[in-house]
Order: sequence, then C-alpha cells, then structure tokens
Amino acid sequence: MLLAIADDFARGEKTETVVTWDERLGLFPLSNIDARVVSSPAEEQALFRQLVQWADATLVIAPELDAALTERRRQVDALGGRYLGPDLDAIRLCSDKLATCQWLEQNNFPTVPTHALSMEGPPPPPEAFPVVLKRRDGAGSQGMQLVSNETEWTLALQDASQTGPLDRLVWQPFISGRSVSCLVLIAMDRSQLEVFPPADQRLTEDRRFSYQGGRLPAELFDATRGVIIQTARRVCEDLSGLRGFVGFDWIVPESEPAHPLIVDVNPRLTTSYIGYRALARENLARRLLADSSQWETIRWGDSIVAFRPDGTVAVTRPPQREEQ
Repeated sequence: MLLAIADDFARGEKTETVVTWDERLGLFPLSNIDARVVSSPAEEQALFRQLVQWADATLVIAPELDAALTERRRQVDALGGRYLGPDLDAIRLCSDKLATCQWLEQNNFPTVPTHALSMEGPPPPPEAFPVVLKRRDGAGSQGMQLVSNETEWTLALQDASQTGPLDRLVWQPFISGRSVSCLVLIAMDRSQLEVFPPADQRLTEDRRFSYQGGRLPAELFDATRGVIIQTARRVCEDLSGLRGFVGFDWIVPESEPAHPLIVDVNPRLTTSYIGYRALARENLARRLLADSSQWETIRWGDSIVAFRPDGTVAVTRPPQREEQ
C-alpha cells in the first residue's frame, strides 16, 4: 500500500514525495521517491516530526491499534502540518468499534450490533452464539476469532487476556454472508466525494478471518451494490470530520443480501487501494491534491482485478462478446 500510494503521488508534476522506510525491509524499490531510511522507532518519530514541518501535506499510513493513527494525527496538528485525512475527532470515533456502532445506530445506518466486555461481566447469552470476539480498536482482522459456545468463550478470553485488558474487547453476533469493502475519497474541503466500486474481501476460514486481499468489482446484485454505495455516501456526508480516503467493511447477509450491514468505518487509506489504482483510468492519489471544484467522475476500467496485501495484482480482461 505504501509503495502504491507513494508512486502515484510521485507521478504528478512539481511534486516531491518523501517516505520513511524501515531498514529491515532492505533497499527501497522505487527510484522516483525520496526514501529516508530509519533504524529504530525513535529515529522514525524524530524524522516524522521534521518531515511534517517541511512538507506541504502529510498522509499517514498507520493502524487504529493502540491509538497509533490518532497520535500521528495529533502530532501533525501540533506541528502545524496539513494532514491528508479525517479530523482528529472522526479518527477517534472510527477507531473505536463500539462508539462507531453506537453512532451508526443513532443515525439509523445499518450495522452489526456491537457489545462491550467488562473484566467481570457475564458471557453472551447461549442463544447469541456463535459470536465474533475482536479488539475494540482492531485493524486488519487482528485479534479476531470466532467463538461457538461458552466453553470456547472462556478459552478465548484467557487467550486474549495475554495481550491486553478484556475491557478493550467487543463481541458481535456472527452473521453468515459475504465480506465486502469499499473505499471513499472525500475532498479535503468536503465539497465532493466519490464512492469506489465495492470489492470482495478474501478472508481465511480458520476462525481468525485473516485478511488475504480482495477482488473488484464485487459480483453483487445491483440492488445490493446500490445500497452499499448510497449508504457509504450518506455516512460520509453525515459524519462531518471525514476527509480524504475512508474505508468501509461490510457483511452481505446470506439470508438478506439486499440488506448489507456496516462492520467497520476505517478513517484511513486501506489495502484495497492496491486494487483500485489498477482498475482506475486516472491517478487516484493526485485527485486528493487537486482542486475539488475540478473533479470529474472517476473513470473505471472494465477489467477484473485481484490483489493481495503484499502488493501483488492480477488484472483479467473480460471476455469479448461475439457479434451476432
């Protein structure tokens, strides 16, 4: 994802793109980008602060975990930088799965019910199983697991307690269906927004739901696709602090495919950008820097794009129809 977005920024005229790069990753593979190599978290933090003050704009790639994204946003504000992404309050809200669910429910958006855990609280009622246990600030399926009954629940909590307090966890009912995502690009002045075509997500089937990439555009009924696009648009319009790239995760219930549910609102660029840039007939990153009054509807190709988190992309052309 870093290489994809950095390469797209660098392709613009009169733009110098600078990134930080962990020395453990080896040589930086792109020659058109100024990669500043760091050898420790402390060195990266110091360099980040310098670059924020030097740059005209900063885009942060960081997870919601342990308030990492929130803290970077706060640093950019404190240093007087221009942050290409949501406001601090919007990041705080969307980084908290329980708070996000409550906001969505209060504003009548379809979402998966989300329940808090307490250190001494009871397990979900027997009729609630199976459930999905996850971190309240989770990102990328980290810490997720499927729990089928009270015995598994006890074991899951014992496992989860090794990595943090239980009150940082939430549980949701398991809903059988398809995992789908979409990315939204919102102008920094919020005057325009574009919802990208929904994408299928590939998750492992080992009860951990590890993210393996996706395929786009997703094969959905037109009605389902329309609900996803319109609902994502309304959420972005109503949640006033959202700007830049925002990702949505959905579940399309097997029993009610016409009623997709929001699972997460990700206040950041998501891995799916790797696939979208291959499908788009324009530079998506450059649009974020452009005058929003000059935006036109994004032109998408008619190919099928499969992508993986490591940046691997496979583009398949649709079969040509034979002329009658």
